[in-house]
Amino acid sequence: MNYHLCLPLLLFSTIAHPFTLMIDPAGDARTPGRTINQHVERGITLQIAEAIKKEIEQSTTAPYDETYGSLRPWGRVVLTRVPGESIAPLHNAVFANRLDADLYVSIQCYHLTTDQVPVSIYHYLTNPVTDLWSTPKQLALYPYDQAHLYQVHRSKTAAEKLKGFLLAAKIGDVRGVFGFPFRPLVGIKVPAIAVEIGLRNKDEWTRYAHAIAQSLLELIPAFGG
Repeated sequence: MNYHLCLPLLLFSTIAHPFTLMIDPAGDARTPGRTINQHVERGITLQIAEAIKKEIEQSTTAPYDETYGSLRPWGRVVLTRVPGESIAPLHNAVFANRLDADLYVSIQCYHLTTDQVPVSIYHYLTNPVTDLWSTPKQLALYPYDQAHLYQVHRSKTAAEKLKGFLLAAKIGDVRGVFGFPFRPLVGIKVPAIAVEIGLRNKDEWTRYAHAIAQSLLELIPAFGG
């Protein structure tokens, strides 16, 4: 089956598993992305993703799990790429769906020249009215451009909660939540959101990485981790 045409979204397991957070830094070896102070987006987003992953992993504890009878990590943080890697179309969607990630977060950034430093939050929608009428269907086969319908409500909830935590962190002008056909989120059936950061210089990302990491640490238990 050609995964460019449809994605099999068969869900049959009810076994509890640790929370899986997948972070997708925009760009890859073939797609440098936008330019920020003569640096390309793909390098900066990877730095942001790695910093978020490190901070979350260092900040979480391993609670006692009665099922396993031992200490078990809260979950895992998975990055969609490593330096020098090229990503095929829909590869990340297939990866996230097969891994059955609990939350997928795409990180984007661009150069900003104004004093306002917006952080925009997105989730995938094709129709802002009818998409939200959708209810999840077990053992269903969704075309890739409708995969978001499976968890559209949870994606919107995750985006709204993350916005609230970022606003509380007072990192700048947080905008959204915006729902539209945001290409980096196409084909993903698990809850998926995107964070786009405006940077005045290439080193400003460190401030946002910390705020996003701390907001995700608050979001995960509130979201259902």
